[in-house]
Amino acid sequence: MKDYYISSFVWGVLSKILNAVFGVISVPLLLTCFGVENYGVLTLATSVNAYMHLLDLGMNTGSIKFFSQWIYAKENELLDKVARTNLSFYGIIGIINASVLVFISFLGRSLFNISDEQFLLLQRLLWITAFFSIFNWINSVFSQLLTAAQKIAFVHKMMCLVIASKIALVYITLFFSLSVTCYFFFFTLSLAILILPYAFVCKKDNLLLSLIPCFEWKKFSIVFSYSLSIFVLNFFQVSATASRAVILGMFASSAAVAVAHYNIVQLMPSFILSISGILSSLLLPKASVIAKKNDLESTKSYLEKGTKVSSILCVSLCIPIVLCSKGLLAFIVGPEYIHLHAWLAVTIVAFCINLPTSTYYSMVLAVGKTKKIVWATAIFCVLSIVLNAVMAPIVGMGSAILAYLFFVIGVCFYNFVFYYPNLFKLKISFLVKPLVMPFVLGCFPAALLYYIFAYIDYSQLNRFECLGWSALISSLWFMVYVALLLVFKEVSLEDLKKRLKR
Repeated sequence: MKDYYISSFVWGVLSKILNAVFGVISVPLLLTCFGVENYGVLTLATSVNAYMHLLDLGMNTGSIKFFSQWIYAKENELLDKVARTNLSFYGIIGIINASVLVFISFLGRSLFNISDEQFLLLQRLLWITAFFSIFNWINSVFSQLLTAAQKIAFVHKMMCLVIASKIALVYITLFFSLSVTCYFFFFTLSLAILILPYAFVCKKDNLLLSLIPCFEWKKFSIVFSYSLSIFVLNFFQVSATASRAVILGMFASSAAVAVAHYNIVQLMPSFILSISGILSSLLLPKASVIAKKNDLESTKSYLEKGTKVSSILCVSLCIPIVLCSKGLLAFIVGPEYIHLHAWLAVTIVAFCINLPTSTYYSMVLAVGKTKKIVWATAIFCVLSIVLNAVMAPIVGMGSAILAYLFFVIGVCFYNFVFYYPNLFKLKISFLVKPLVMPFVLGCFPAALLYYIFAYIDYSQLNRFECLGWSALISSLWFMVYVALLLVFKEVSLEDLKKRLKR
């Protein structure tokens, strides 16, 4: 089991680091190759499709939960029938997804504040996305089975290969001067092709007895009824997140530029979010087993240890980016984008508030008691979307960031003051302590280093000098942070030695 966590996390982090490298390489090169407006349209196309992930109806979470339990209980026949019915379900969803994108491509001209030429480009990109969406949706079933079977390391190994192909595609695009449409076709193909190795391993390991879809809807309803409650929760969470770029495209002046700037700011936070996603995929199967045991002590131990680890990890990722926001922007996309550093810092703060709570969220999903949290999430989601739309003409892409910060603070306040204490029968102080201490200990050296190095003018430095200063400041902060964690006994030196030996 220890090897599972270590191998899965290491390969997961490697895939996310490669993805971050892809972002660092691709964004400036594609901005130069396609121009900021065409790059903004490219981002808008992916954002529109990201919102279509709501069609999942919570099935991803529900499937992993039940698949994990059935694999653990060796209920292979039930697993096979439900999983193959899932293939049918996701095939239908893929067709609906494709139909909606085609509909938008023909009748959605008035939805976006872009030029006619830009909409023609968006139209072609939506057609490509529609074609591959069916394959991507069906592939979700294989990914769920592999995750539930604790083969996450394999999933991330395949992702490493895909990301490597994306990096190669960027350079091919530059060398052969490929069009935006041609680049996007091969970019989308690189993701859809994952269906082949995923399906092969699922069949080889007998997670599926056959790759032919079936229609055991009665057995499938076990997962579906649970997933609907998760869907309502996910609907508002995804809406608050995925709608931000779409709202900018609809209400911001110079929408293509605003969306492009928004995507630049989201580049590094996306890396942090993906690392958090690794934790979530590791935590949910474990939380499902603990929830089935219904043991309070096991639940308390899981929440405390998991939250402390996720909080320390989140702080270690977030604070260095806030400290070095100017230098990182200058290195990745050039000094002309340094003015976006404040928005990058605000985005990171929102992530730092929200992401460490993934341990609590995984247990909520495992328990399945989501009714109250759905209402809170819905209210703050609607308010954040309205806030984004109202502020977009005034502050541009900053409205999406402020709206998301409002959403995160509102939901977290409700959860920790009202929802989690009642659900887990635990005091607020017990729930909050593993979150607060790592954050406080990280902020102290960060504030000190910020004032010490405030004199650096990154606009006068070349990119590698910006990277060097950022690396130096981050390293100094990290050394002080680790020392503080040890001094205040948030991390045990003996425990670290044991983990390193493993």
